Amino acid sequence: MRKIMYLTAVGLIFFSCKSEKPVEDNKLNKEIEVVNDSLSDDVQKNLQKPEVTNEPIVKDTIPTHVFKSGETLWYLCRTYYGNRHYSSILSIYNEIENVNDIKNGTILKVPSMHNLLKDPKLKLDPIIRVEIEKVLEAREKFMKHEKTLGESRKNVEGRAPIKLSQNTKVDLQSAIDLIDESISTLAEVKSDSINAPIKMIGQLKSLSANLTNLSKGNHDGPYQYDLDMVHQRLVHAIRNAITWAQNNYQ
Repeated sequence: MRKIMYLTAVGLIFFSCKSEKPVEDNKLNKEIEVVNDSLSDDVQKNLQKPEVTNEPIVKDTIPTHVFKSGETLWYLCRTYYGNRHYSSILSIYNEIENVNDIKNGTILKVPSMHNLLKDPKLKLDPIIRVEIEKVLEAREKFMKHEKTLGESRKNVEGRAPIKLSQNTKVDLQSAIDLIDESISTLAEVKSDSINAPIKMIGQLKSLSANLTNLSKGNHDGPYQYDLDMVHQRLVHAIRNAITWAQNNYQ
């Protein structure tokens, strides 16, 4: 009888010890659920947010292109920037020493022209930031009508002037004004340690004359060399600016 009672008591103790932890765990889980349910949605979201620090977060979001055998920088720049002449700027930006010897698989950065020219290593920004932005805005206004300017001349005899739409006239005149404004302020970019970018100004003057000629409906016939010259003058101006900046603005 004592043996049976002893075994019964041991069994009760064992059962009690075994079930004690799950009971406590379940109780704790329910308490946690109650606490979470009592929090507002905003508070719960805040609990999941990472700690805010003052450390700068740098994210490299510059578009890239994997260079393939058979490609050329001319081809890439026609694709990404609308004209082959920008290849000379892209080669400087990507530090390419020989444009005719780019290895297959080379990763090239191809940011927008705005972001490219703001890169600190070119040293153009912020010294002539406003002028560069105006030049690029003028480029956009011209490119908006570039295709039409090329196709319209097919409908006239030889080099007879083409009739421009009012929108085209307005945008071309706006582009001319932007270039002329840049020329004016660039001439004032000088101090004891900085000289005005004379060669850049010279190219911009030629660009302004080129755009003025186009705004009057003049053209060089089916060759469209005059359209190509807009990009060429603009690129020369920017390249001269980069050289000027790299030479400590002299």
